[in-house]
Amino acid sequence: ELSKTTASVLLLEGADDVTQGATKGNSGIVHAGYDDKPGSVRAKFCWPGNQMFPQLDAELHFGFEKCGSLVVARGKDDEKILNELMERGRENGVKNLRIVQRTELREMEPFINEDATCALFSPDAGNIIPYEYAIALCENAVDNGVELRIRRVVKKITKDPDGIFTIEVGHWEPTEELLTGMSKWKKYLPYLLGILFVANSFHFYEYGQTMLGTLMNVLITLGLTSLFASKSGKDIKPSRFTPSKGTDLDGFTEIEKIRTRYIVNSAGCQSDYIAEMLGDKSFKIKPRMGEYILLHK
Repeated sequence: ELSKTTASVLLLEGADDVTQGATKGNSGIVHAGYDDKPGSVRAKFCWPGNQMFPQLDAELHFGFEKCGSLVVARGKDDEKILNELMERGRENGVKNLRIVQRTELREMEPFINEDATCALFSPDAGNIIPYEYAIALCENAVDNGVELRIRRVVKKITKDPDGIFTIEVGHWEPTEELLTGMSKWKKYLPYLLGILFVANSFHFYEYGQTMLGTLMNVLITLGLTSLFASKSGKDIKPSRFTPSKGTDLDGFTEIEKIRTRYIVNSAGCQSDYIAEMLGDKSFKIKPRMGEYILLHK
């Protein structure tokens, strides 16, 4: 939506591509809105958002499947809950909801549990592949003028007296890409390798295969590596980035500063961390991990 305006928009992504955090593993369900508490923000936007997906998919081709959803009851107590959800859906403006009875339910889902008595059917619910959806949105935004900078981890945010924010980000690059980025110095590589060979030969001759000789070789190698780093003209430091639990990416980081008048906090599971930088400690994100099981019929 911001790309439709004349504003200069910059999107900062901490990982090496969009969707590397929680987005890559969420359910992908496009809810209809009957489960949300009436009056809540979710209740206000869920149904209108649901109705946007067919047109969005027609334009961006991320693969929206309007398959519908069933909330199944297995007795009188469950049926009371279905009626409550039905009423909640009406309050939230959700259309096309209805209760399907046992016979029709069996026709819709022949393999459903024998205990099922009826179900709340929402034909507008659907599903997407969440990372393909997010990638499609970002590609469209970039096509419309938004600048995307990946591998930028927000470290600090300050606000000047004139109302301008300064965002300090750590720009990290994987180790191998950092060395590749120094390719303009590759013409000196043969000379450096020659120096390394001569130096190593000297120290092996002088000290032999001793611990001191080995230490000298290591120091020389580290010295040459530092020379490459200094030639890049950047203050770089070793770092590790973890976009999600179990994923650790090693590399080097340099600090960049960005000035802006407005900030939109859409940092997912890190939203509380970003908000706290601005003094907002009103909420805490508590991520949950689990597994989805696909049953093949």
